[in-house]
Amino acid sequence: DGDVAEAIDFVEYYRARARELQRPLTLGRRRGEVNHYTREARGVVGVIAPWNFPLAILTGMTSAALATGNTVVMKPAEQSAVVAAKLTEVLQEVGLPRGVVNYLPGVGEEVGPALVNVVVNRPTANDDFIDTDAGNAVAISHDGVVKPLAVTIGDPAGIGPEIVEKALADARVPARVFGRVPANVRHGEISAEYGRVALDAIDDALRAIASGECSALVTAPIHKQSIALAGSPFPGHTELLAERAGLQRYAHDYAMYFDSPRLRVVLLTVHVPLREAIANINEESIAALAKLTSREYTRLYGNAPRIAVAGVNPHAGEGGRFGDEETVVAGGVALAKTNGLDVTGPHPPDTVFLSATRGRYDVVMAMYHDQGLIPVKTLDFEHSVNVTLGLPYLRVSVDHGTAFDIAGQGIADAAPMRYAIDWAARFAR
Repeated sequence: DGDVAEAIDFVEYYRARARELQRPLTLGRRRGEVNHYTREARGVVGVIAPWNFPLAILTGMTSAALATGNTVVMKPAEQSAVVAAKLTEVLQEVGLPRGVVNYLPGVGEEVGPALVNVVVNRPTANDDFIDTDAGNAVAISHDGVVKPLAVTIGDPAGIGPEIVEKALADARVPARVFGRVPANVRHGEISAEYGRVALDAIDDALRAIASGECSALVTAPIHKQSIALAGSPFPGHTELLAERAGLQRYAHDYAMYFDSPRLRVVLLTVHVPLREAIANINEESIAALAKLTSREYTRLYGNAPRIAVAGVNPHAGEGGRFGDEETVVAGGVALAKTNGLDVTGPHPPDTVFLSATRGRYDVVMAMYHDQGLIPVKTLDFEHSVNVTLGLPYLRVSVDHGTAFDIAGQGIADAAPMRYAIDWAARFAR
C-alpha cells in the first residue's frame, strides 16, 4: 500500500535525521550578518492533518514534530480517525512515553480552531505540509518562562548596563535586572567600587533564584581586576558561582561550556597559563568532564552527546613525533568509554572543530581555553553563550568581556546579550 509505504519512509527519514534536524543551517554569510535557518523544539505541536493520504501525512507531520523534540496533540481528519487511533497504538507499542503523542479526534470546525487560536505561526521541521487550507503543523507558544530570568548588569564601568538595557527593550521574556550604575560612573575604569557593585548584583540574583522568584541567571561581563580589588579571590563568574553552589573540582563538579548554532565546546582547563594547562591534563579529569558534559547536555537537549576530545599537539602528536600528551588523552577517552559514554579521540585539533560543525560530533572537548574559544568566537561570536555546567540552576553569559574601550559611548552591540537571554529563556522552562 502506497500510503503505508510513504508513512514508513517518513519515520525512517526523521529517525535518521533527528540529530541533524536540531542543527541550524547556515544560509550564506555577509559581513556583519549571521543567517541561520533553525528547526527548534517549541514544546507542544498541534498536528491538524488533512484527509488525503490519511496515514502518510499524519505520520510525517507527527514524526517531524517528535524528531525536533516536541510533544504532539494529534488531530486527524474526521474521515481518518480510526487510522490515527491505530497510529497512536503503534507509537505506544514501540515505547513512546505516555503524554508524548496525544490523540484528539473530533469535528474539524470545533477542534481545529481551539488548537490554532493558541498557536504561534512558526513551522515545524515538516515545512512541506504547512497549509492553512488543508491542515497545519503549528507550534503552541511557550515563548515565556514561568518565572523571570535574573539578569545582572556586570561591571557598571563596562558595556554591561548598556547591552542589558538594549537587549531587554525588545525581549519577549520576563526578566529582573540586578545591579546599579553609580552616579557619575567613570566608564572604562578599574575600581574596587565597581567590582563590589558587580559582586553584589550576582549575590542578589542568586538569592532571587534560591527563593524561587527567578528561574535562571544571565550575566553581563565583570572585570577580573575590579572584583579582585573588591576582595574576590575568583578569576571570573564560573569559579565564583561554583563556590557559591558548593562545587569544588573543575571538570568533575562543574565546567565551562560554550553553545552556538554551529559548534559546542567544553573546556578541560580554563583560566590558567598555557604551560600549566597542558601540565594539568590527566585521564581522570578527561573522563570526569565527559561524564559531566554528557549529563548536562542530555538535560538541555534530551539526548546523550557524541563527544570528540581534541588532542594537544599538531596532528594529535603524529604518533608521538610531535609530543606524547595524546597518550594521556587517549587514556582518558578509554576511561570515559567504560562508563558507556559516546566519546572518541584524541582528534587532530586543526580539524575536529570543522567536523563538529558538519554534524559529526555534538560537543568538542578542548584541552585549554583558547583552543576551544578561538573557533567558537570566530564562527558565531554574536550567537554563542557561555554556560556553567553542574550548577543547580541554569547560568548563561555572553561570550565577551567588559569592552572598556567603548563603554559609555552608546555603540555596544547588544546582539550577543539578546541571544543569551533568548537562549536562557528557551532552556529555563
